[in-house]
Amino acid sequence: MSELSVKSLADSAEASYGVFLDTVPDAMLVVGAGGQIRLANVQSEKLFGQARSALVGQSLDRLSPGLRPGQDGRIEHFVSDARVVGAGTGLELIAIRQDGTELPIEVNLARLQTRRGLAVSAAIRDISGRVSIQAEAKRLADRLASAVESIQDAFALHPRCICPVRSR
Repeated sequence: MSELSVKSLADSAEASYGVFLDTVPDAMLVVGAGGQIRLANVQSEKLFGQARSALVGQSLDRLSPGLRPGQDGRIEHFVSDARVVGAGTGLELIAIRQDGTELPIEVNLARLQTRRGLAVSAAIRDISGRVSIQAEAKRLADRLASAVESIQDAFALHPRCICPVRSR
């Protein structure tokens, strides 16, 4: 097989990979070991509020400072050390949209061998709904605990209460 045929096949495979990524429900980025975005799907355009052409070539730390390669070496370490397993699973971070607004995201990383070397694929999900529900659940639980405590205090202080107050 000629070098031109091999390059053509590789280009075709990469194009097919890009088409496949557009069918995935999560935002997907392919990032080089240095943190530069190589490939982005249509969902990442929606999530970050930027055109794909603006995302590709951009440093990942502009979208999510928590994945900054130099900060703790997370991306570089994940790519370079095959023994690192699970290090990129379910990372909860903050992303920054084009308009400067922040949103909570969950990121799952996986090593990816490309013709340009090792890279990382990042599946990114907006978890603002989940974070909102968790905050509301905590608020309600705190409110309930406060109400229960108030009721217990009322019974303990009431002079006609014939029921002993039990502490746990």
